[in-house]
Amino acid sequence: MMITRGRQLSVATLIFVASMFALSYFKDIPNVFSRLSSEKDRQKVLIILTQTRCGSSFTGEVFAATNNSTYLYEPLYPFGFDCTPGISKNRKLRLLKQLLSCNFTNLDEEYKYGFSVSGWKDGASCRKDGFCFTGASVGLQDSYRKSCKRLKPNGNCGYPMRDEILGNVCQNSSPIIIKTTRVCSVEDLEDIYRHLKRMEKNTYVLHLVRDLRSIASSRMKLEGKSKIKKVLGEIRNQYCPRQNANIEYLDSVDQGNTVQSSIVAEGRYMRIRYEDFAINTIASANKVFQFINLPLPSEVTRNIRNHLHPNITLLKERVKKGGEGSKQAAKVLQSFNNPFGSVRDPSKIVEQWRGLLPFEAVKSIQAECGDVLKKLGYKLFESEEGMKDLSMRSY
Repeated sequence: MMITRGRQLSVATLIFVASMFALSYFKDIPNVFSRLSSEKDRQKVLIILTQTRCGSSFTGEVFAATNNSTYLYEPLYPFGFDCTPGISKNRKLRLLKQLLSCNFTNLDEEYKYGFSVSGWKDGASCRKDGFCFTGASVGLQDSYRKSCKRLKPNGNCGYPMRDEILGNVCQNSSPIIIKTTRVCSVEDLEDIYRHLKRMEKNTYVLHLVRDLRSIASSRMKLEGKSKIKKVLGEIRNQYCPRQNANIEYLDSVDQGNTVQSSIVAEGRYMRIRYEDFAINTIASANKVFQFINLPLPSEVTRNIRNHLHPNITLLKERVKKGGEGSKQAAKVLQSFNNPFGSVRDPSKIVEQWRGLLPFEAVKSIQAECGDVLKKLGYKLFESEEGMKDLSMRSY
């Protein structure tokens, strides 16, 4: 078959275009891999957003066991729980943005302001140490000392912590993990998320929730049975509205009725129930690590087992004997016996509220917050008999 000159030109043109496309494609492959490598190597930030008595201390410490992580436990403590829009809330969120940017300057000034607006009186240790809850921020003290000795070999590495050393520890860590009950909503984190994205940090929000009836039972154990009315007021006026506001915001995002959420749209939001995390801790932790694109570290698995199944007899013997490991054993025992501690078997307390909370209190919570409970997948009970029938799960 004879090919005309015109067809020869067309074929030649096609071959030329295809060659240029192939050249461009294969030439760009190194850039593609470079971008993928850059994405993988970016510093990760995990924000655990929750409320008090939701098992967040236990959850935070699980992830804080990750090697090379920096864990910040309630760094916004001085500001209290107020969710009212205004200067205090804006300043609190600005401080969180600053800390997650590894900037620890002017902390004393911010803490002083936070305590002045919240009215909390127990701020001496925060300002003395230079950072709130240095002991509860697992691993922070050790990382600080190592970094301080390296950067300031002849300097003082005690308290108060130096902001430049804390910044160095933070900058050389991944992931940075923060557990906070002082941020009121996912929406409050949107600006912080966009800021950290511009800094090329991969940021994720883990939203930890818990059955409001279980929270009420936990609060009642702390306050005493005589304070049941106070506890129910807290559930009605604080816990329930916050959970509902987050549900409505996320529903609105899903339905396209509000400003697009960068956190949700980019797959950086995950909600987890405390009950699921407590019953299947290792499996749940694995899901969270998949969420932040990391494999489940072996040190985290070991930490989970130590938290869930502590050998109390062996720990007591180790403390009595003294020597290596005795201080850590004492710390575990102290946490085990502390209502704010994180060492215990959570699976034994997930449904404990059903035998402790009066049914009248349960009815009150369900009447006020039934929609929230149902949207989070919790079962409502119509009778005391049903509530106490543990053959039927409540979640």
